[in-house]
Amino acid sequence: MVLLLLLLVLAVTVASTPLLDRFLGRNAGWPIAAVFLALTVLVALQAPQVLGAGTPLEVTRPWMPRIGVDLHLRMDGLGWLFTMLVTGIGALIMAYSTRYFPPGARLGFYFLMSLFAFAMTGLVLADDVVVLFVFWELTTIASFYLIGLSGPTASRPAIRTFLLTAMGGLALLGAVVLLIVRTGTTRLSEILADDSWTQDTVFVSVVALLVIVAVFTKSAQFPFHYWLPDA
Repeated sequence: MVLLLLLLVLAVTVASTPLLDRFLGRNAGWPIAAVFLALTVLVALQAPQVLGAGTPLEVTRPWMPRIGVDLHLRMDGLGWLFTMLVTGIGALIMAYSTRYFPPGARLGFYFLMSLFAFAMTGLVLADDVVVLFVFWELTTIASFYLIGLSGPTASRPAIRTFLLTAMGGLALLGAVVLLIVRTGTTRLSEILADDSWTQDTVFVSVVALLVIVAVFTKSAQFPFHYWLPDA
């Protein structure tokens, strides 16, 4: 339930940003930062089970049963670390933004940053490759609009960023399709345990190449780095 609570609270936070911005303006960052900080504490409290006992937190809820895709979430040690980073650094960013911006409404920024945190949390907790892809693309959309908020000259850099990271998204989609077809499941933990990784080097090489392209475009690694200075 902790994993669902994380996503639910973040989703409510995203939906609440118009109301917070209307009444608080740039100070809307304070309550959002408080929510992120509370979630950081909640995640930290899971350390004894996830890190100490080595028992991942898992939850499954129906999502698209007709095609065999459920909302599988899983927090292992790596997921715990990255969730801590998303919520912890998110809290610092939101608090800093309350005085970084001049007085006035900042709905676009707070909405998109909260949406980005929601997408990142879903991404690092996803234990289903379809769910992972959906959250991956949600970060692409949030990034595009965040860059576009920077000013009148930001539209072209935002479009370049979107096109390049969308290309990476297509590479990831290709990897997802190959994984599902080969292993017969969308569950990430089951895919990673499949025998195909040791039996078919061609399959492994193609999937690895597609994932590398996706990751390199998203994280601005050479030779896909040129969008980051523009952004």
